[in-house]
Amino acid sequence: MTLQWRKRISALGAALAMTVLMVGAVPAQAGTAPRTQSAWWPFTVPAPTSVTYSQRTESCEAGEFCAYLRHADGYLNFKFVFYDTYRLYDWIGTGTIMEAQTGVASTRLLDASGRVLHCWNAGTFPGTEIDFTPVEYIKLTPTYC
Repeated sequence: MTLQWRKRISALGAALAMTVLMVGAVPAQAGTAPRTQSAWWPFTVPAPTSVTYSQRTESCEAGEFCAYLRHADGYLNFKFVFYDTYRLYDWIGTGTIMEAQTGVASTRLLDASGRVLHCWNAGTFPGTEIDFTPVEYIKLTPTYC
């Protein structure tokens, strides 16, 4: 390796270190650390249709699955429309769900091994209080439970 490349790599390492110091600690990769409350904003991969923050839960329109996660002194309102499996990150604690999909759709909450914890068919509107801590995935499907 030439001296020029060593300088570039060293500069890149220094820039990365400064970024970490300015932004804060880098979050652990999924599955490498126990899930505990953190300063990170809860999110999903892929992203939901929308996420908003408010002092109360928002309406869940026909065709949506909505998850309302308690966060700080309000709620993060996650709305999902597309059939997919959404990986949850930093979803700690309780919240409420509303199943407003239409047709023969359903929503499943899965643990880390893919085991179904809860399943609701379209339009059941359970308004159920859920502990999201053991939930690793939200799966919207075009079939009933």
